[in-house]
Amino acid sequence: MSSGRFHLGSALHAWRCTRRGERLLLEVDGSAREYEVLDDRDGLLTLRDGTRVWRVEITRSADGVQLKSGGQTWIARDAAGSRRAAHAGEGDVVEAPMTGRILALACAVGAEVRKGDLLLTLEAMKMEHRLTAPRDGRVAAVEASVGAIVDIGTTLVRLARVPEA
Repeated sequence: MSSGRFHLGSALHAWRCTRRGERLLLEVDGSAREYEVLDDRDGLLTLRDGTRVWRVEITRSADGVQLKSGGQTWIARDAAGSRRAAHAGEGDVVEAPMTGRILALACAVGAEVRKGDLLLTLEAMKMEHRLTAPRDGRVAAVEASVGAIVDIGTTLVRLARVPEA
């Protein structure tokens, strides 16, 4: 069983998912729906709900799970991922300042960045917001993908300190 929370627009929802063989039970805010699992391999899940078939691409990150289906993307964060982000050192984590969609990534894992360098662009409320490095460092992880919808507080980039020469 997995559980956590996700945002859709500005509303926070609780979810729980239980799999029993070829049946998947998904509960959102206490309302349950059962699906038949038609296929499950390599991060792609195919489900049937009555007569509708859903293909869901699943990508796991340090903070939870990203789900893509029908041209939409959701981030389902688990409580453990939220605690990890809260315990990172100051300036080690760049989080989404608001709910929005990732428009562009300007950094890659391993790249050295200086304070103020552009890391990514987030679209929220029909405006583009440029998120920059809070300090000098090396990009340790990029936990965002272009097109993903992220919630306020979602970890997007992790920085590591660069040892002094």
